[in-house]
Amino acid sequence: MKKRIIELYPQQDISKLDWQNIKNASVDGVMIPIGSSDYYGRINVNDYAKSCIEAAGECGLAVGVMADICCKDAFSAHEAAYNTVEIIKEFKSIIKLGIAYGFFEKKRSCLIEQGTDGLTDTALALLFETQRLGYRGIIHTDFSFADTYMDIERIKGRRFWGDPHWKWDSKLFIKCITETDEDYISELSCFGQNVLGE
Repeated sequence: MKKRIIELYPQQDISKLDWQNIKNASVDGVMIPIGSSDYYGRINVNDYAKSCIEAAGECGLAVGVMADICCKDAFSAHEAAYNTVEIIKEFKSIIKLGIAYGFFEKKRSCLIEQGTDGLTDTALALLFETQRLGYRGIIHTDFSFADTYMDIERIKGRRFWGDPHWKWDSKLFIKCITETDEDYISELSCFGQNVLGE
């Protein structure tokens, strides 16, 4: 049986979520945006991130976190992974879905200017450091960005999470974040349930 996971966005007023209503709507887990890295791997943390992780965990939801990545190189990526883990390590028993690192905006010159090999090194550094620290690392991206700016052959078989409405060529052999037991159903705005508190 697949688990149902929702993705939250920083633009939503997550501080007003009714976590029990989310749980009662047959949701098994949630991905919570924790913040974003700067060029050097320092994490700018969202104010509500820790309280959301704690509240979701208390309701019995499996939790994962998302960090937007602006690292300038692989060394900075190691720092970003380390700093992300430092932020969430008090919640290790709750963080069952891993840490997803977002690679999205094509206009982020700090990513694109690394070139295909450099950006792939950055992505792999995040995954390896996260794994070394005892968590599951995930590359969260859209397919066109990865196809254009990453060496898929080098990342093949690692954990990827893409927009479920997009389709990637099967020859790329990308593992979904879900493997076989989790199913990312939607972002909150498309969820169609009354999950906001009063």
